[in-house]
Amino acid sequence: MCLTGTTHNHRLCVVTETTRPWLAVGKRIRSLRLTFDLTQETLGRKCHVSQAAVSQWERGVKLPARRTQYLVADVLRTTRAQLFREAVEVEQAQEMAA
Repeated sequence: MCLTGTTHNHRLCVVTETTRPWLAVGKRIRSLRLTFDLTQETLGRKCHVSQAAVSQWERGVKLPARRTQYLVADVLRTTRAQLFREAVEVEQAQEMAA
């Protein structure tokens, strides 16, 4: 949901899990990472990515590549479908539309 500001005609955007569903994915990654007492650096190392990449996932900026999603899910002892459900739903919708 975006609101128009009153000064300088700036747009203020409120980012939520509805407007950017990857935020929910990031929250789940962070929660599971902390449950297993892993640092971003350790999770990154186990998934062959940088700490900065893990940070981007957790902030909902980016999703890991599909191949990496399976690694992340494995390290965090869950399934790709559970951890990345929003991404899976988008992929399924795209496949149905094709």
